[in-house]
Amino acid sequence: AVTTRAQAKLQAQPQPSSANTSSTSTTSQSTCSSPPMATPLHDFSLSRIRSEQAQDVIIQQIIQQIRNNRRYESFIIQHGILYKLAYRDDATIKLIYVPSKLIPEIMAAYHDHPLSGHFGTGRTWSMLRNTYYWPRMKATITSYIKSCDKCSQFNVDRHKPPGFLQPIQPPNEVFQVFAKASPTNTAQDTARILMEEIILVHGSPDTIITDQGAHFKNELLQAISNLTCCKHIFSTPYHPQTNGQTERWNSTFLTQIAKYCNTDLNNWDTFLPSIVYAYNNGIHSSTGISPYQLAFGRRQRHPFNPPATTFVFSKPHDYWTQVIQYRNAALKQAKQHIIH
Repeated sequence: AVTTRAQAKLQAQPQPSSANTSSTSTTSQSTCSSPPMATPLHDFSLSRIRSEQAQDVIIQQIIQQIRNNRRYESFIIQHGILYKLAYRDDATIKLIYVPSKLIPEIMAAYHDHPLSGHFGTGRTWSMLRNTYYWPRMKATITSYIKSCDKCSQFNVDRHKPPGFLQPIQPPNEVFQVFAKASPTNTAQDTARILMEEIILVHGSPDTIITDQGAHFKNELLQAISNLTCCKHIFSTPYHPQTNGQTERWNSTFLTQIAKYCNTDLNNWDTFLPSIVYAYNNGIHSSTGISPYQLAFGRRQRHPFNPPATTFVFSKPHDYWTQVIQYRNAALKQAKQHIIH
């Protein structure tokens, strides 16, 4: 079993005597943050939304006007819930009209929660825009994030003055922007992740680019590279631009995970999986598409999203055809977004 840094530090601490057990317990509870999954999940079920809509004056006015045969082409009522009709990806979708009382709770769930990652306006808006609607939605999101203490403390401006710009190479395959992370950096764990989570799941890569750390530059990784016919390239020392994509991800990761760490900064590994999850499911600024969409050809359902509408294909093979078409279209869109 792998022992994380937070667990190792906890085991190394001296055990308190029975006389001061209560005081030690109180101190530890005040200094350690709860793990991500212990954070209460929000209730955005359709039954609750229906109940809250019934108490919202503006929503009830729209519902009453629709029931009085007033024509509203952009709204629809289904099962007692008001939806906003929107055009996305050459199709019309239904967006839940959020009652004003639920807006702060939705913002807390889709921005503050560890599964959402405390990301910026673009990523937060992209998670919400295909599920929910309320007037001046993007302005609300922008204002909320500007008032976020954690984001104000850790977010930094990464834009430099424009210079002699050079186009970057757009992705040629679907897995080139997908992130994975591990709380340990031993050679054994690196080899296990490479084999079990990359090669045996997605296939052997043509090339691997890493820095010259001991957990990468060793006989075990060399044996795996030879076994899988994979070329292993090491970045130039003190020249992080060689592996710029990874360095950029590390910078993003450090900023986001700092927003959840306790004052002792010893529980970062607890939040590692949820931060990676939030990153992979957010819209990437370079491609305009989330890494998950590029990798798997579909949008992933966020834990706070209401149940999606289900449908059955007449032929099972039709689903495979649709996934391939969607993934190819997403890859093409990502290339165009990077170039233009």
